[in-house]
Amino acid sequence: LIYTSPFHCVAKTRSMQQRRVTTWLCIVAVLVVDAQIVPPARPVEYDCPLKELALERALDVLAGTSNTNAHGYKQLISAGLKLGECSANAKNAEHFPSLQPKPGTLYLQHTVTLTAQDSGVTIMSANTSRQAVLSGAVSLSALAWQPSNLFASGVMMAALPDGVDLSNAQKGLQLHIDGVPYVAARWPNANPLYDLFPAGFSNTPVSYWKDPNSPPSAQAINVSEPVLPYKAVYNTYQHSAINPLVWHVGKGVGGATLANVDIVPANLTGGIAVHWDGSVHQGTIPYHDQWMIYGYQVISQSFNTTANATTLEFGDGGWQGSNPDEGDSSRALFVYNAQGALDVPGEYWIDAATRTIHVYPNNTKLSSDTKLELSQLRTVLRVLGTPSAPVIDFSLVNVAVTGTRPTFMDHYERPFTNTNGWSYFRGAAVELEGVETAVVTGCSFQWLGGNAVLLSRYTRNVVVRDSDFSFIGDSGILSVGQLNLIDGTAVAYPNNTLVERCLFHDLGLIAKQVAAFSQYGSAHTTLQHLVAFNLPRAAINWGDAFAGGHLLTKSVLFECVRESADHGAFNSWGREPILFVDTASVPNKVTVIPRYNTISRNLIIAAGGTLSNLDHDDGSSRYNDTFNVLAYAGAKNYLGNQKVASNSLFLFPDLGVMKQNCYFSDGPFNSTWGESFTSNICLLSESLNPGKAYAASTPVCSTSSTLACTASHNNQYFVNSTTQQLLWQLQDGLVGLSKMQSVNLETASNITTSLPSPTQVMNMARTILSMS
Repeated sequence: LIYTSPFHCVAKTRSMQQRRVTTWLCIVAVLVVDAQIVPPARPVEYDCPLKELALERALDVLAGTSNTNAHGYKQLISAGLKLGECSANAKNAEHFPSLQPKPGTLYLQHTVTLTAQDSGVTIMSANTSRQAVLSGAVSLSALAWQPSNLFASGVMMAALPDGVDLSNAQKGLQLHIDGVPYVAARWPNANPLYDLFPAGFSNTPVSYWKDPNSPPSAQAINVSEPVLPYKAVYNTYQHSAINPLVWHVGKGVGGATLANVDIVPANLTGGIAVHWDGSVHQGTIPYHDQWMIYGYQVISQSFNTTANATTLEFGDGGWQGSNPDEGDSSRALFVYNAQGALDVPGEYWIDAATRTIHVYPNNTKLSSDTKLELSQLRTVLRVLGTPSAPVIDFSLVNVAVTGTRPTFMDHYERPFTNTNGWSYFRGAAVELEGVETAVVTGCSFQWLGGNAVLLSRYTRNVVVRDSDFSFIGDSGILSVGQLNLIDGTAVAYPNNTLVERCLFHDLGLIAKQVAAFSQYGSAHTTLQHLVAFNLPRAAINWGDAFAGGHLLTKSVLFECVRESADHGAFNSWGREPILFVDTASVPNKVTVIPRYNTISRNLIIAAGGTLSNLDHDDGSSRYNDTFNVLAYAGAKNYLGNQKVASNSLFLFPDLGVMKQNCYFSDGPFNSTWGESFTSNICLLSESLNPGKAYAASTPVCSTSSTLACTASHNNQYFVNSTTQQLLWQLQDGLVGLSKMQSVNLETASNITTSLPSPTQVMNMARTILSMS
């Protein structure tokens, strides 16, 4: 490891400067697992060429990367696309992922912190062909293993040295044994690497009761000015000011009672109980539409013999989603990191009181030569300045970061600008705050318990380039400002962030409100040349309407929304107007009207419970979605306005799970203002609705009054037979193209009663994506 600086190296980092470490972390595998919701069968003659095109596009957008792991990208992406299903001779890479031996890894005992006096610092690998490794774990060997005194035959135990920090053991620590990841003992048995919801959740009927604690005091805030200068559902700001660390108290659940249909093990006290919220939907394709996942410490357990039921009492927790956790009987749960759950190979449990670790080995005999890596630090590297004294010109180059502890049970923040969306933990393996002109390039972030990279409060011109993110407990990159309720005019927000040529896969192994890139209170973000797959929810999440000016372009997203529904590979919200200084105006002015955001030249393949590939939810406004290829889901507007969907190719959106049309818009009239769907191509099947296909669902639109209708024109629709009707679902019923055109909608649009060939469709896609 090389530490360079044109300035004086302060004592706290001089030891890093004097040490050179040459080591590496290998990309090893990608997990090939089906989503919890199985969509309708997709036409192989189109689906396989589409996947081949996605591979070609992904490698194209990542071309030129300086990442030393890039030689393995093709295999990883091919496996993620499940291209093995398209060839009898091919096989997906789905061997068990492991952390390869890393001679010379720098195991940090404390977080490395840089401040303004460290401006100009570069931290980089001494070997340009291999990444140096910074680990937040402790490496243990020469432990004295013996049969456990708490468990049945097969479980081994060893005393942990005094230097191992167990203060966070009850929150869960990550463990690798000889490079293999182990599971913090879990009931029902499951491995979060492979078992996606509902696998690994109890089948036992569960009832929850309300948190008996009194909620904290709150001050209602109703801001009537300023308002958006156009009609909108969310045009005022109404919230309650409350301590963000205790907002959930008295608003969540206090515990759960489980009928012992399955035998609930004893000794779950001290573990972490986890459950999804959401609803169960019946229909052609039954599904759960999970929105948020909550975790609680189990503080007591009791059994009622008369009722044959187990009661778990909950303590700390419930902050992981920004909605109050109300609990209902459809929410199955699981418990992990609990003594009573240790019963199968591949699990472990730490008894912090006696400082012992208990392991059920996974086909490996534990000996004094066995190497354990146990996560310790939450943060490996913190670059911390202020707006008045920023860290300037920091670089992290060709370094792998690994081994941080999970943060799922650390207090999350609830954004005041999004009370019904996600909350987040303001922390990461690498934290950047109070920085200007920082670069993270050629780095790998693997096997991290929380977020990988955090851009917090004041950051300017941060670049994350040529990096990969995999096997991470939370999000890849989190960008969050610090707004003062409706007031975002201060400088405490990330601005002009660039993320390019990065690969993200297998994120959200612990938390589920995660994304490859997620932002709140951030301005002028550019995301380009990204590849992301294998995520429980969205790959890209833009959480509010602050400032705008964002760009997502030339990226490939697939296998997202694998453990939820009612969502998309891209997700946005816009629930409140927020004041900000528009630095693009001359002179600068304070406004609540965000700049337009652009989403263009992307290839997105829907999976799982995808509602829309570009899921513009709750008030999302001022988006230009153009020249995209979007498979198996349509365009969406919900309670927003001023969005354009144009010049894009929609492939078989009627094979989606929740909606089966090219575009849909829900909400009252003032939420459809300025919406348009123009110059698009949409191919429709009839496998779910024989003889019928649905171009659009716009229940606020009526042929007697088209003011609330999406302006749709110059579109080309393909159906697969002359007997298949193409219909629009409006407030006044189902209508055909001629009726739409009679009220000046779908002008210059046409219907072709046969599908273009797969080759023709791929050529259409290439043209839209500007591929040669």
